[in-house]
Amino acid sequence: MINKTAREINQILKGSLSGDLDINPMIERVAYDTRQIHLAHEVMFVALAGERRDGHNYIKKAYDAGVRAFLVQRNIDTSIFGGSIFIIVEDTLASLQILAAAHRQRFDIPIIGITGSNGKTIVKEWLYQILSTEKNCQKPKEF
Repeated sequence: MINKTAREINQILKGSLSGDLDINPMIERVAYDTRQIHLAHEVMFVALAGERRDGHNYIKKAYDAGVRAFLVQRNIDTSIFGGSIFIIVEDTLASLQILAAAHRQRFDIPIIGITGSNGKTIVKEWLYQILSTEKNCQKPKEF
């Protein structure tokens, strides 16, 4: 849980604000896939731009789902998204990484990252089984 306002997130990311500047919603989580939006009033939608898809094309869908805070890397016609605030940054992926790093700094716990094309789930399960016998461990449900 992020537990920061849109303006606090903007300060961390050193972005610029656009849209309805009278609102400052509390952000609990981020989403970059509109199919994964739950409790939309607590979500900031991150418009990631990739080779095949551009998250900016899904802003309306996120808005229609109830999201009112957005992290974007392009100028958006905010007039069609009433009651919404936009944080504009140079690169949404880099900004998401900065936000994640700032969030992790709030905790004094070790974190293990597992990367690669194959085998992440089984390695996660093995590590959990080994480490949980002696430590309090958490693991994601999915990768």
